[in-house]
Amino acid sequence: MERYGGFMSVVLVDRSPEKSRCNYRYRIEFEKATLLVHYVLDERQQVALIQSEGAERKPGMDLGGY
Repeated sequence: MERYGGFMSVVLVDRSPEKSRCNYRYRIEFEKATLLVHYVLDERQQVALIQSEGAERKPGMDLGGY
């Protein structure tokens, strides 16, 4: 994650309960890029899934060949 630069902020953009699980989507802002990450918590409130759903490089920023 170093290639994205320093951490700037995290914002919850969606929360949706689904039976015994809960889905969360966060927009995570870094100096060089913005990520959308999906987290799922199971019925014990433990992380069952972490999935990147997208990344956008900020204009003019170099991500080191990615």
